[in-house]
Formats: sequence, C-alpha cells, structure tokens
Amino acid sequence: MHFVNHINKREKYAEENNEHGGKMIYQQDWLMRQIEAMIQAILAVALGISANEQTATQIEDSSYGKMLEKMIDDGDICAAEDLLFNDLDQSDSSWLQIALDFYSKLNNCSDDYLAMHDFSREEIDQGLRYICTLFGYDFLVSN
Repeated sequence: MHFVNHINKREKYAEENNEHGGKMIYQQDWLMRQIEAMIQAILAVALGISANEQTATQIEDSSYGKMLEKMIDDGDICAAEDLLFNDLDQSDSSWLQIALDFYSKLNNCSDDYLAMHDFSREEIDQGLRYICTLFGYDFLVSN
C-alpha cells in the first residue's frame, strides 16, 4: 500500500510540475527503462554480455552500424529501421547485436527528437520485440 501511495504521489507531483502532462512523461520514462532492461536481458542471455561489462558496441565498430547511427543522427529513423529489417540475417548473431545497439541508440534519444522524426518509444519497444521473435528470443520479451 505504501508503494502504491508513493507512485500516486510521484505521478501527481509530475502532473502538477510539468506543463506537458507529467503522467505521460512518467509513462515514457517507465517505458524507456523497460526497453533498456529488455536490451540488457537479451544481451546477457543471447550474447553472454553482462550489464557490468564495458564492451565496445557493434554499432560503433561496424561500417553498417555507423551508417545506421548517422541515419539516426540525421533524423532518418524510419528509413534506418527499414534498412535494418531488409538487410537483417537471422542466421548471424552479429545482426542481433547490431539491432540491439540500434534500438539502444534510439532509446537514448529524447521523446521530442523521436516525435520530430515520426518515431515513438512505443515503436522502439515493438521493433525490439519483433527482433527478439525473429532470433528466437521472444520468451524474453513476452508480456
């Protein structure tokens, strides 16, 4: 009961102190944390990379990943995701790493930046879940 009251107070505070509607921002923050937790779980189970390891990510090391990152920076998010899905090779686990890094980069973008480029945090969640299904890790992200 105390925990529920704490959440309700936090939501009320956020609503009262944010002109954009604190509840929506609170929900987006929750979804952002959920996406990051999913990515960490998939990295650990599928690729053996723990959250504590400081590893150079595939997206920064590969020319393909750099291209996707540039497209994100240029605001071509939808085109970058389409390209990723078109080129993805389900038989090669390095593509799972590239996809996870792609969605991690998107998850680090602000909601305003995503919206400005016709993308949403919900689409990040959906794309990540779809990638997991393609690679056979849907059990990690089922509702």
